[in-house]
Amino acid sequence: MKNWQIALIGTPLGLMFAVGIPYVLSLLDPYLLKVQIGVARWLGVPLVVGGAIFTIYSVIYLQRRCGGITAPAPGQQAAAILVNTGPYAVVRHPQQAGYLLLLFGMSIVLSSPITFIYALLSTLLVMIVQRRVEERRMLERHGEKYAEYQRQVPQLIPRLRFSSKNRKKERQ
Repeated sequence: MKNWQIALIGTPLGLMFAVGIPYVLSLLDPYLLKVQIGVARWLGVPLVVGGAIFTIYSVIYLQRRCGGITAPAPGQQAAAILVNTGPYAVVRHPQQAGYLLLLFGMSIVLSSPITFIYALLSTLLVMIVQRRVEERRMLERHGEKYAEYQRQVPQLIPRLRFSSKNRKKERQ
């Protein structure tokens, strides 16, 4: 299966998991939990848009850098090099990080505790699958180089970094 075919199948599937399921779950909320956050719910829109943009940018960046995906299933083209620049310098799994950001944004927009729980469970599932499948494949393929990358770059949530100027101000 070619990468464009994977994208053709993956995009609607991703939208179903990121938008469709949260929407359907939010329809159940009035019967279970009533939460009204009013205008504040629109604060989730930047998370949805930002998450979608970050995910798409990560896919395009990876395709342009190495023409493959990081840990393909059998029959898919593998990335020939370890990509650790661009969005991959911020988090090891930017596509999943963007997706999860989008999910949490949807739970805010929909004002839905059930959707928020879905986002939390998705986060746990992604982290478990990433560690067991993709990270193991990457270690097998790239060895110590990937192990060093794991030590330097967080899996899904970027570290806050302060410049040395900020550290000097904190000490005073």
